[in-house]
Amino acid sequence: MNLDNLIAKGNTAEIYLYDNKIVKLFKDYLPDTESMNEAKKQKYAYSCGLPVPNVFEVTKIQNRQAIIMEYVKGDSIGDLLLNNLNEVEHYINICVNEHYVMGISIHLI
Repeated sequence: MNLDNLIAKGNTAEIYLYDNKIVKLFKDYLPDTESMNEAKKQKYAYSCGLPVPNVFEVTKIQNRQAIIMEYVKGDSIGDLLLNNLNEVEHYINICVNEHYVMGISIHLI
């Protein structure tokens, strides 16, 4: 898989557009469970009808954890926060509630 169309880069992963799908390639320093935990949260949000990408596969690419998901055009949660500072509490509550419902601990880095 030739990942040459980098569309975003963050603290935990690089995001690539490949074959009209998104490939989220996680950084090496993260725990081996990172991709599976994130996919689990995303699948839950999708099942609740939230406008998030459908997860197709959790795999390894270039010996790194990866999630392959649907490409959905729109704003990331980070963009929503930065562009709607008066709604920060609302968006944070959605994220925290999702973690709580899924029984996933929130770790500060």
